[in-house]
Amino acid sequence: MNRMNIKRSIWMGVLAAALLGCGGGGGGGSPAVVNSQPPVTPPVPVAFVSVFGPTIAAPKHLVFSGANLYVAYQSGILVLNSTGSFVTSYSVADAVGIGVQSGLVYHTGNITSGEDTIFELGSLTPKVAYALNNFDGMVFYASNMLFVANSSNVLAYTNFSNPVFITGLGATPMAMAADTLNARIYLTLDDNKIGFLNPTNPSAGLTVLTEVTPAKWGPLQKPNGVVVSSTGFAYVVNQGDPNGTGGYISKINTTTGATETLLSDSVGNWGSLAVGFCGPIGITLDGTQENLYVTNGSCLSSYSGYGNSNKILKIKLP
Repeated sequence: MNRMNIKRSIWMGVLAAALLGCGGGGGGGSPAVVNSQPPVTPPVPVAFVSVFGPTIAAPKHLVFSGANLYVAYQSGILVLNSTGSFVTSYSVADAVGIGVQSGLVYHTGNITSGEDTIFELGSLTPKVAYALNNFDGMVFYASNMLFVANSSNVLAYTNFSNPVFITGLGATPMAMAADTLNARIYLTLDDNKIGFLNPTNPSAGLTVLTEVTPAKWGPLQKPNGVVVSSTGFAYVVNQGDPNGTGGYISKINTTTGATETLLSDSVGNWGSLAVGFCGPIGITLDGTQENLYVTNGSCLSSYSGYGNSNKILKIKLP
C-alpha cells in the first residue's frame, strides 16, 4: 500500500470513531439530559385561623350587617367593627339568636325568665308573643318570614305574627341558615343531622339531608351554627364531644351533599394559636365571602383548644 492510501485509511478510521462517539451521527451535539427528580406538587391551600376581637363572656350566634359584626352573648349584644374593635353594646337578658332583615338587626332575649321573644336591636319592645318560648338560633327569609328554633320545634312567623309550629323534628333544633338559591332553610339538630324546611310551605315539615351510606351532609357531631355561601356551600360548626372538645367545621356542597372537614384540631393552619375549637356555637361569613367567624364557649381545660374559650376565631378560607 502506498503512502497516500495509508493516510486515507487512517483518516477514515478516525472519522468513523468520531461518528460512533456521537451516536452514529444521528443528530450530533450533546445527548439529552434526563431529570430524575419528580415534579414538585404545590401545597394544598388550607384554612388559616386568627383571633378576632376581645374575649367575650359566653358568646352565642353572630351576624354581619354592613361592615359591623353583631354578637349575641351572655349579657346582650356586642358590636365590633371590621377590625374587631369595640363599637358599642346593648344589654338584654338571654340573647342567643340573631339575624338581619332589610339592614335591621333583631335578636332573641327575654324580659321574664323562660319567656323568650324577639327584639329589634336597641328596643325592648317585644316583636312576638313570649309565653314559654326558649329560643336558640334564628334566620330571616325574604322580606317578611322569620324562623326561630324553639326547644323541640321551630316557629315560622310572617311579619312577626301568625306563627306556624313545625314539630316532629325528632331532636332539638339548634341553628338555621337561609339558602335562597335552593329555596331552603337549613336546620341543624342535636342528633348529628341537618335538614331543611320549605320556606314557602313550612307546615310540610323537616326533610332530613344527612345520610350515612353513602355519606352525604355529614358526618356531623353535635352541629351548632350553619351559614351558606353565595358559591353553593354550607359551613357547619360542630361542637364535637359533650365537653366541647374536638369540634370542627364541615364544608358541604349544597348540590351533591359531599362533605369535607375544612378545619379541625388536625386540619388547617392554626398559626401560633391554641389548636382546636372550644365549644363552638355560632358561625357567619363576612361580606367578602372569604372569611368565616366562629364563636367559642367553654371546653375542658386539658384540651389543646382551651386557650380559644370565649373568643371569636376568624378563618380565612383557602
